[in-house]
Amino acid sequence: MLAERLTANFYDGDTFHPEANVLKMRAGVALNDDDRIPWLTAIHAWITKKLPTETLIVACSALKEHYRKLLMADLDPSLVKWVHLQGSYDTIYKRMQARQGHFMPATMLRSQFDTYERPEYGIFVDVDQPLDQIIDFILQEIRQ
Repeated sequence: MLAERLTANFYDGDTFHPEANVLKMRAGVALNDDDRIPWLTAIHAWITKKLPTETLIVACSALKEHYRKLLMADLDPSLVKWVHLQGSYDTIYKRMQARQGHFMPATMLRSQFDTYERPEYGIFVDVDQPLDQIIDFILQEIRQ
């Protein structure tokens, strides 16, 4: 919905995972830095390729600061807006249980919460509200 409102293209970072990562997560095994770096490098390469000619939104669980730095390497910071979706464990767990066909089981959410390093920058939005309000808030913050 955000991509639509911004006339942007949306990319889900999960589609960049190598098969080994998908199999590991499907088995309920949390990824470590060695697993995530090639995945993040692939996303960075994609962003670098697309950003000059395209407005894009990439959804990605860049949980640690050095992951976010890897994604931003050599990019013009004025072209990038970070949006950090925030929510309680229970809210996100329920949503993960309801999704269909995703390889990462909801039981792995704890590892994500344990790994997350909250940054000092970006737009922070509480996901425990209607989607249209979330999108309106993000758009308002982007345009400031």
